Amino acid sequence: MFEQGVGVTPAAAGVIVLVITPSVALFSSVMIAVSAYARNVRESQSYLTLISFIVLMPAIASQFIGYTDAGSSRWVNFVPVLNAANTIRQAMFGKFDFTAIGTTVAVSTVLALIAMRVVVFMFNREEVLTRV
Repeated sequence: MFEQGVGVTPAAAGVIVLVITPSVALFSSVMIAVSAYARNVRESQSYLTLISFIVLMPAIASQFIGYTDAGSSRWVNFVPVLNAANTIRQAMFGKFDFTAIGTTVAVSTVLALIAMRVVVFMFNREEVLTRV
């Protein structure tokens, strides 16, 4: 199926860690914000399930992007989950597009910082901390 094979070289591992770190910060911040917004565990689970479905849509699209020419398009680097999946896929094939890597990291970092700012704002509200 893969003529050249797929492997994780040290360079590919570095790209994967570089791309995944801001994505993890983004999703953990979103989950903390949603959990802080919810009034109880049940409500939090309902909201987080919806967020999981929203995140799954670009992740599912990333499976098919390799079969089309869309994987080399620049717009892919601006879609949060799709950009990370595409960049990791390219790194595992040994193709390092530093513009795509930089765009992916920049977009994920900006979104993560915005989400962290929302979390800090929510926890600065007294009603979130004193809710019973």
